[in-house]
This record gives sequence, C-alpha cells and structure tokens, in this order.
Amino acid sequence: QGIEFSVDQNTSHILGYGINHETMANDFEYQEITTNIREAKRARAKKMCKKSQEEPIVMEDKNGNNYEVSLTIQDMDKLVHGRAIYTGHFGVKIAEKVKENLGVTIDQYEATMLFFKASKYDKYATKTISEIDPCYNPEKVDGEKTLLDYVRIEQGKKNWQVKEDKTAYPTAFQAIFLIHNHGGIAIIAHPDEGTTRERVEKYLQLGADGIEVYSPKNNGGTPYYQRLVEKYNLIATAGTDWHGQTYSPDKILRMTNAPTQLNWGEIKCT
Repeated sequence: QGIEFSVDQNTSHILGYGINHETMANDFEYQEITTNIREAKRARAKKMCKKSQEEPIVMEDKNGNNYEVSLTIQDMDKLVHGRAIYTGHFGVKIAEKVKENLGVTIDQYEATMLFFKASKYDKYATKTISEIDPCYNPEKVDGEKTLLDYVRIEQGKKNWQVKEDKTAYPTAFQAIFLIHNHGGIAIIAHPDEGTTRERVEKYLQLGADGIEVYSPKNNGGTPYYQRLVEKYNLIATAGTDWHGQTYSPDKILRMTNAPTQLNWGEIKCT
C-alpha cells in the first residue's frame, strides 16, 4: 500500500510504497501533519466560499432563467466527509450546478480547470454542447451553442481563488522518516514537476530510496534520473500521478515509457 506526501511547502512530493497503514495511522506525528493540512485546506475553502458569495458564477438557460452559483463551507464539508478540501472538490460542485441548471454534463476535472485554473476556456468556447454532452437537456440549452454561451466567466480568471497556507505541509525529512518508520520505501515523485535537481540530490541525502524515473510529467529529465539510480543503486519506479476522477482522469491511460514492469514482490523493504 502507498501514500504520497506533498512536502516543503508543496514544492515537491514523496511517495511511500509498502508502508504499514495501520501503524502509520496511529503515529502521533502523522496525525498532527494530516490534521494541520486538513485545517489549512478547510480554512482556505471557507475563504473561497465567502468569495463565491461575493462573486457568484452566473448561468442562464435558453429560457432566460438566471442562476447565481455560490457555495457554502457546509456544501464542501458534506462532500468530503472529514477529508481535506481541495480545489478539485469545488470542480465537483460546479459540475453538479452546470448539470442542475443547464442540463449539461461536464467532466469534473475539466470543470475545475475551466472555472478555477484558467484553463480549457478555448475548448468550451468553441466546442458545441452536443459535442461535449450528447445527452444534454434540449429544454434548457441549444446543442449547437457552446457552454460559454450560457455561463458567464472571464477568460484567464481563476474564480474564487485564495492562496493556501503552505506552511502546513511536512518537510521532506519528516515524510521520509515516517515512511521508513512504518516499513516503506521513499520515492521522489515526478521530479521534473516542481522539484529541482538540487532538491532531488538533497532528498537522496536525506534517505530517499529511489526516484520516479518514468512519468509523463518528467519533461526530458528521464535520462538524468536513470543515471542517478544506476550510480547510487537506487530504486527506479514508474507512475502516472493519477489522483482519481476529480483531478486527473486522463493520466491513468497515459504512458510512462518505462522499459519494464516489476511486481511488488521483487522489491524488498529493509
């Protein structure tokens, strides 16, 4: 079983493979870290909900019915059931509102990108509703129009955005220590995304056991990481960074370009 820690103010990520989840769940330091992150995420979500009340997203169906969409922290609490609230959860709620108000089903991840990450605007400004959702409700929208004919958002705007408290994240040292302390191996995740090569070497000095050499997020760095794992006799892993339908539904099908696949039984934790 595994875990992924965001570390050093969310600049890098450390994967833990083969950990004992039962003992880690009862570890005071782990409990403190996860509590701090949940509290910081909820505080940010609360501010985002307040901004949504001040700047609601306006939708209007073809019959002239207007809908001002905003969210409350209670909406978000009900969605996550005590887990940390991420921007992707706001995407889930907005996708629900688009379905409810306009009768159009849109991907939850793309809803997050369109409304909160200033991405996907061109797609939704050019693709017709019938192309996006062949099962749209014709009583609410015209299938030959685009979603943005019915939703008022500004291109390039990240709606309701609030900076998060990144001090809540653990350090790489804490993450590596916890993983090792509970029987796992610590792997530096998708190092070309955020993690500098200097930090990669620092994390190896802190005791990381390997590198996610093969990842769609490694933009040209794979040969360098291959040389590192060979030089220091480290573990090389492959991964797509898939975090579920809310965040990255396409990644599970993307190629890592790993030359071989290993069974977990071939890797021994010490």
